[in-house]
Amino acid sequence: MWEAGNLFKKTRIDTGLRILSERHPSVKSVSVGVWVDVGSRHESPELAGLSHLIEHMTFKGTRRRTARQIVAEFESRGGGVNAFTSREHTCYYAKMLGTHLPVAIDVLSDIVRHSRYDAGELKREQKVIFEEIKDVHDTPSDWVHDLFAQTHWGMKSLGLPVLGKRPTVGRAERGNILHYRRRHYTPSRIVVAACGDVDHKELVRLVRKHLGDWSNGHGVGPGTAQPTVKGGLKVFVHRSAQSHVVLGVPSLPYDHEKKFSLLLLQQLFGGGMSSRLFQRIREELSLAYSVYSFQDSYRDCGVFGLYLGTDPKTAAKAADASAVELGRLRKGDFTKTEIESAREQLKGQLVLGLENTSSRMNRIARQELFLGRQVSLSDTLKRIDAVKLESVAELAKAMISRKRLTAVAVGPLPENLLSEVDWSPLG
Repeated sequence: MWEAGNLFKKTRIDTGLRILSERHPSVKSVSVGVWVDVGSRHESPELAGLSHLIEHMTFKGTRRRTARQIVAEFESRGGGVNAFTSREHTCYYAKMLGTHLPVAIDVLSDIVRHSRYDAGELKREQKVIFEEIKDVHDTPSDWVHDLFAQTHWGMKSLGLPVLGKRPTVGRAERGNILHYRRRHYTPSRIVVAACGDVDHKELVRLVRKHLGDWSNGHGVGPGTAQPTVKGGLKVFVHRSAQSHVVLGVPSLPYDHEKKFSLLLLQQLFGGGMSSRLFQRIREELSLAYSVYSFQDSYRDCGVFGLYLGTDPKTAAKAADASAVELGRLRKGDFTKTEIESAREQLKGQLVLGLENTSSRMNRIARQELFLGRQVSLSDTLKRIDAVKLESVAELAKAMISRKRLTAVAVGPLPENLLSEVDWSPLG
C-alpha cells in the first residue's frame, strides 16, 4: 500500500499558488494537474456553461502553440493530456514519463495562462458543445442527474448543468470569457499537483519559471452562498425505452465530522452488487438492470440518493420498493454484519483506487482545495474503522425523511407518477 508520509511536500509561493507533490520512486510516470477553484456553481444562470466552455477553449491555441501542437507535445512522447469541469473545480491534467515533467509543466502553464480564445475558434467550439449537450439529452441515464440537481437546488449554483444550456453557451462571447477568467483564474485559486516520478524542488522550480510572475490582478475569492434546497417531485416526460428515476435527500459536506458514517451508509445501501438496494431491486424484484446509490459532497453541502433505470410500466413499483428500502435505513434496520462488510468494502475500494499516480494526484489536489490540508491514507482507514453502528443509524434517521426528499423521473411516464408513490416509509 502506498502511503504518502514524508513523500508528500507542499510549497506556497508569494502569489498564493500552491504546489503539491507526492514522490513514488517505484514508478516511471508522473501525473500532474493544474486545478482551478472554479466550476459551474460560480456562474450566474445567464452564464451557465461558461466554466466548461473556457476549459474547451483553453486547448484551442496559445501565442506559442496551435491546438494540434498542444496535444502533440504529449502524444509524441507517449503521454496524454485532458481536462474536466465539475460543479466546483476545473482541472487540466497530463500523464507522462517523469523525464518529461518539464514539458508537461511548460505546456499546461502555457494553455492555462496564455490561451488566445480566438473568436473564430469560439464559434466552432460552441458547436462542439452543442453536440455534447445533445449527447447528454440522448442519454437519459445521464440527463436525469442534471434534472435532479435542477429540481433539488433550483436553476442556480449547484443546480446549474455543468455543460450549460444551448442558449447560454451560444451567447458567450470572447469578452465574457476574458472577464470571467480575470475574476477566477488567479494564482491564489490554483493548485499544481503532481504524483509519481517527481522531485519536489524541480517541480517548484518549473512552476515558478512558468507561473511565478502571474499576478492575482482583480480576482475574487471562491466563496459562494450556500445553495438553498428547493426539492419536490417532478416527472419529465420524454420518449425513451426506459424510465429513469433519481431519489435523494440533503446530506453532508466534504469536511463533516460524520463523513465516514455517511460513506458506510452509502456503501451498505447501494455501493455494490451485494448491497441491499441491488439485491432487492434487481435480484429479487427484477425491476432494473442498473441500480445504485450515490453520495456527492461539496464544500458546504451534499446529497445522498439512488438511481435506477426501469421499464416505464414498472417505474411506480420500483420507486415504491426504493422508498421501502430508504425507510429501512431511516429505522436503522441494518446489522453489525452489514456494517462490517461495508467497512471492508470501503477500505478495499479506497486502497485499490489509489494504486495509480492519477488517482493519487486527484486525491492530494482535492484535499488541498476542500480542506487546505492532507489526510493520510492510514488516518483515513483509522477513521473508517472507528465508525460505530449507532453513528450510522443516527445519521440515517436524521437525514432521511419525506419532507427532505427530492424525486425526479424521466421517460414516457404520467406526470403524476411520483405523487402516487407511497412515501410513508420515509416518515
